Amino acid sequence: MNYLAHAFLAGPVAADRVGGVVGDFVKGWLDPLPAGLDAALAAGVMLHRRIDSYADTHPAFRRSRARVSPERRRVSGIMVDMFYDHFLARHWSRFSDQPLTHFTADTYRLIAAHPAPLPPAFGPVFERMSGHDWLASYRDAEMLALALDRMAEFRLRRPNPLAGSGAELLREYAGLEADFLAFLPDALAFADAVRRARDAGARCGHAGPQGLISISKKGRFVTQDNPIWKMRFEGLKRYAHANQWGRESVRQWAEEGLMDDAPDVVALLEQWPLRYKDLEPGAWPAALLPENPS
Repeated sequence: MNYLAHAFLAGPVAADRVGGVVGDFVKGWLDPLPAGLDAALAAGVMLHRRIDSYADTHPAFRRSRARVSPERRRVSGIMVDMFYDHFLARHWSRFSDQPLTHFTADTYRLIAAHPAPLPPAFGPVFERMSGHDWLASYRDAEMLALALDRMAEFRLRRPNPLAGSGAELLREYAGLEADFLAFLPDALAFADAVRRARDAGARCGHAGPQGLISISKKGRFVTQDNPIWKMRFEGLKRYAHANQWGRESVRQWAEEGLMDDAPDVVALLEQWPLRYKDLEPGAWPAALLPENPS
């Protein structure tokens, strides 16, 4: 998900909305809290990560990624995130009684007023975002295409095929729009359920991200009891098992610092789907088999 969807799905709590917008600028483990990150904002970032994981597994989101041309398939996740912000802005009145420009103004105000420090890299981005009202501008397909072109040039470090990808929105518009309209109600229900469960846990004294999946020094996955990480780990295995998006998921985990202690595991997983594409599921290492491959 991109900025507008994350801000909307985060719900009414200020720290959740701020965490939703800045989530991609917070790297690594959230337990223990990174230096300078307050607990309320960390909860918003965790919600951001859970929403991203949910989107990656949703059938409608996966259909949208499959609509992207083969030459841009490796950046299809970025493209669909942006496309869905466009459709959310276009269909805003279906999902909110608050005018879009009022919502975006409130979001910028909440970010500017957040009492704790935000990630330093977010500062220059927020200045441009609020100054040009990026969130509302996504309703214009031409502005979205321009944002994708700028992202290709300034945000991605390696050569990439993202430039010109706005044309794919127009080419597959009806199908992508239908996918989005199937996805968003489910995402709203999911985000609401996560917030309710989290807040109920906080009232019972069980708040805070705790790692279900840790990785030992020998590079073995160790499963504990946190449903957040179990969901992510099982999602990763399902993707790899289906020979789709496996390496991309691992790359995201590596960027978040979740595999810093297991370079041998990273090396192994970076070979998905190549390493296992010709093997029958029964021949896979048992630790890498999903509980439910479907």
